[in-house]
Amino acid sequence: MKTIAAHFLRFRPVVTARFARLLVYLTASLALVSHTDAFEPKSPEVQALVKKAVRFLARQDYFSERERVLAAMALFKAGEPETHPVIAQAKKDCLEWCQSESMIDGALNSIYELSVVGLFFCELDPSAYRSQIQRLIRALEKRQKSFGGWGYPKPSGDWKTGDTSMAQYASLFAWTAQAT
Repeated sequence: MKTIAAHFLRFRPVVTARFARLLVYLTASLALVSHTDAFEPKSPEVQALVKKAVRFLARQDYFSERERVLAAMALFKAGEPETHPVIAQAKKDCLEWCQSESMIDGALNSIYELSVVGLFFCELDPSAYRSQIQRLIRALEKRQKSFGGWGYPKPSGDWKTGDTSMAQYASLFAWTAQAT
């Protein structure tokens, strides 16, 4: 079995096309929700869009681990149980990855992966997955640059620049982990 990190870094055009359709659904739902005086999360129109997105995500069987974790988090937030096949497989993959040495000593640019897996555990049950969350935080701290940010590694030594997107993911995970 390939590691999550290997899948995280692969580009898959077919998957990208399917996720583009999902983005269209989500964009349409945001357009409906943007009129806050007309729709709320429990409005029938919004719930219909959520159900459509759940059906789309649930029928996919080709997710890489990266895609599966994102889909599992969306399904869980939509009210699907932890026993849902996509959620259960994502949880299994994440638990295995958290025990691997590659998670601790892996690529320094795996900030996104560490953060998304950590957020997934925080959403599922922060008490039950506390040890995994703490392990992910330690791995994230190990990848933090000397000036406090996160970013891509320079081939030799510490690069004095950061990546805003990586810092956002890392900060969101760290904040969520602390708050739960």
